[in-house]
Amino acid sequence: MLGLEWFNVSENLSMKKHLHGKIIILDFFTYCCINCMHILPDLEALEKEFSIESGLIVIGVHSAKFSNERDSTKIRSAVQRYNIMHPVVNDATLSMWQDIGVICWPTMIMLGMHKYLIKF
Repeated sequence: MLGLEWFNVSENLSMKKHLHGKIIILDFFTYCCINCMHILPDLEALEKEFSIESGLIVIGVHSAKFSNERDSTKIRSAVQRYNIMHPVVNDATLSMWQDIGVICWPTMIMLGMHKYLIKF
């Protein structure tokens, strides 16, 4: 996740420094996808029930379908408009998308405490 632009964090997140020992939900989305927006209340409910301190973190991975969706200003605006409070990373080149093998929006992936894939 190095070299990617982040939103809603004071510094870029890293597996070793920030995410070690956490269960991670990666939400692959794009702000122009209505189905992606429909799951935001479910993610918010998870975040309220299980805090970062309790060991769960949700990370939005914005993976643009169209080139105009890669613009950081537009992503930041969408994060604010939809009141997304969890960290969001701009996967502008789809590197995370391709590395994990995501094929559609939205896709949620859960990684266990030792970063093993729990659910795809």
